[in-house]
Amino acid sequence: MAGALALLCVLSVGSAPRAPRTIASAPAAQPPGLVLVAGGRTQIGIEPRELVHLLEAEPNAQNYAGSISAETPRHERTVESFYLMTTEVTNEQYLAFVKATGVHPPEHWGEAAMRAGLTAFYKEEEALKQAARAAGRPAPPAATFDRRVWWRDHWPTSNWSIPKGDEQKPVVFVDFTDARAYARWAGLRLPTEFEYQRAVRGDTTRAYPWGNDWDNEKYAATSHLKKKGTLFPVASFPGGVNRQGVFDLAGNVWEWTSSPYAPFPGYERRVLEFGYGDKKRTVNALADFDEAQRVVVGGSFQTSQIMARGSVRRAADPEQSTDALGFRCAASPRSGFDAATFVLESELTPNIRPRDEQGMIAYAPENCVAVERWTSRPGAGGPSGYAVIESYRFALFTPVKTLPASDPQTLDKRSLEEGPVLLGFLSTSERMLAPDLAPGTYLVSFRARGMPPYPSARAQASGERDTKPASEPPIEETLGLDIALDHLIFTSLTGRAVRALRTKLEWANLRESRVEIVPGTHTGTDTDSDDTIGANDTLRFGLCLAGRGTQKGCLIDLPLRLVRGTIDASWMR
Repeated sequence: MAGALALLCVLSVGSAPRAPRTIASAPAAQPPGLVLVAGGRTQIGIEPRELVHLLEAEPNAQNYAGSISAETPRHERTVESFYLMTTEVTNEQYLAFVKATGVHPPEHWGEAAMRAGLTAFYKEEEALKQAARAAGRPAPPAATFDRRVWWRDHWPTSNWSIPKGDEQKPVVFVDFTDARAYARWAGLRLPTEFEYQRAVRGDTTRAYPWGNDWDNEKYAATSHLKKKGTLFPVASFPGGVNRQGVFDLAGNVWEWTSSPYAPFPGYERRVLEFGYGDKKRTVNALADFDEAQRVVVGGSFQTSQIMARGSVRRAADPEQSTDALGFRCAASPRSGFDAATFVLESELTPNIRPRDEQGMIAYAPENCVAVERWTSRPGAGGPSGYAVIESYRFALFTPVKTLPASDPQTLDKRSLEEGPVLLGFLSTSERMLAPDLAPGTYLVSFRARGMPPYPSARAQASGERDTKPASEPPIEETLGLDIALDHLIFTSLTGRAVRALRTKLEWANLRESRVEIVPGTHTGTDTDSDDTIGANDTLRFGLCLAGRGTQKGCLIDLPLRLVRGTIDASWMR
């Protein structure tokens, strides 16, 4: 599907004509605190001969030769343009997420409470041992204090705060789920390892964001620094910035990516020999790949320069959280794409996605249409452009890849005989007034005018029993539909039809879908009468969905009414 554009009529279907209103166009902008990294053909990984050279140059690296061999072979990959945070996510930025959502804070924010918990734990252990001895029983097996588990259980009743002076340091003790949750809340996502390498290398094969030279004190926080064993505030090493102004791509903390730890195309196990005579050593350079793990990149203040190279890809279990592992976020240039992809990955999972006779219905997040808006504030420090995101708001529609019909007659017939035809899903952070929808995700389907046969024509033709429970009333009754009109049906992800909206379908050449903001023009009571419809904002999706095996598609107008003042020209498209 080439993308979509539908009819843009300012009036809801069935309303009386009125004078056109001014349409507010949202400005093209980028998420706060991120910069654009231009895409292109990118050299990924290293050549096998580079592997040998690296292991010869630093003998200690031979102990993790398998990990370095995962960087081979070097190959070219197209990386699309993307936005990237100029810094690793800081404690200050993560605090906004913790306060907004009520999720657990990182464990190092509650170090005093942790120490008290550890003391209480060992006192209890000693009491159990003494009680066993007094009763003449063997002492119980020694238990281990698990800091992570204790903190997850006790943080709600513990005192915690960002350690003084650490506001601008990268947040650590965040596992993959934590990092991904922050990114989703902030309207962003985790970068892929290929985007990371693009940010480091651009169109070159350089080892570091600044080039191929190295200075222990100038470019990055690694184990080579004179001041060892500590995190640094972000952007403490301006000499290591890349050309787009992204800091700390090398060193400071390892960074999560969304990429599974899988071999590159053409990867081969290599057995290498180093030294001579009695000192000859055989090294088995075989990476322990596991696609359940995630790639982390960039090295840290605890690693040497060899692990801070842009091609390094280390494996990490998704539940891993350490004092040297953090993250930064990325975003796609297309509005709504990241949010739509997240819905497909986390809400519309394969076990609940609708199916038709060809299998699981596929969606096209690349063709979604959306409006979105970030609110942010400057941080207490940080480089130019650094920002603390405080909220992300959005509304989007993601279409199915292809409708199960090539003409309107077939679409109408299917919607009556087999049930409403799925068009896509609507996902929003905002409350809708008309149709009345709470924030969330809804399947949107088309039901043509007319009375459907019961049992279904398909069941009759195949001899199957109609599976619709006798106790479940038809949607015509549930939603009070006027069967003389076409409708859009909104269904929860549990399969319950919750709302309907009158519509009118047209069939035409494929176009690009659009979304427009129509701000409320006057105050008044929110009713469906024509004289007050302008009291509230309208978000109007003009949708074009591709028909099967044709260059035509159906055009549908989807107007959504919101409380006046909810959306305005500051929302991005």
